[in-house]
Parts: sequence; structure tokens; C-alpha cells
Amino acid sequence: MRPYRGRRLDNGEWVYGGLIKPLNSPRRYIGYIELMDEGGEVVIVHYDEVDPATVGQSTGLKDKNGKEMYADDRVKFTTISGGIGIGVVEYGEYLYFCRMKTGAIYEFAEFESVEVIGNIHNKEVQQ
Repeated sequence: MRPYRGRRLDNGEWVYGGLIKPLNSPRRYIGYIELMDEGGEVVIVHYDEVDPATVGQSTGLKDKNGKEMYADDRVKFTTISGGIGIGVVEYGEYLYFCRMKTGAIYEFAEFESVEVIGNIHNKEVQQ
């Protein structure tokens, strides 16, 4: 399962882990297991409430610098045919793609290189 990312409501910091969506609630949490006992039972679970608008899942892909790419990341790319552009990572019905401001869509298979330069929620994403 690919991890999720979201901005904490209390301090605005990015957190990474599994997405927790309580039933019948608009709240969203990003959490992870801190400790399991010898029998495999969860002893400590850590989770933070995040702004639902900032939640994005990892694409499972990394940019040219080895940085993991998430939905809503802004990326600078070069296509195999030599085109250069800046777009936003989005999720379609079955795959992630990059949408430019003009509405043009590129699949990651068309890229020679991709670099994360920020995201739609802030200028810099720190990991």
C-alpha cells in the first residue's frame, strides 16, 4: 500500500503514513504504528488530524532526485520528445498523470525526467 501525506491541522507540518477516515465524519487522519508486541499486536498507534484538502497519496514513483512523488505535487518535466513543462500530479481512473495549466495531460511514461518543485498547497514540500 502506498503511503499518504497531509498537513497537520495543529501546526501545518506535513505527516506521512496510512490514511484514517472515520465513518460518517469529514475528518481525516494520517497515522502509523509506532510499536507492536512480540505477538504482532499493535501496542501504540500514532496519528495526527490533517486538513482533508491536503491529503494526497504517493504515486509510487520517484523524481530524478529520488524524491517520492505525491498527488498534488508540482513537477518540472522534460518529455521524451524534448518538450519542457510544469504541471501538477493528479490521479485518473487507473493511473497518475501530470496536468499542465493549459489542460494538456501527460502520462509519466512520456517523460525523460521529472523533478518535484513543490505542491499546490505550498511552495516547498519537505520530506
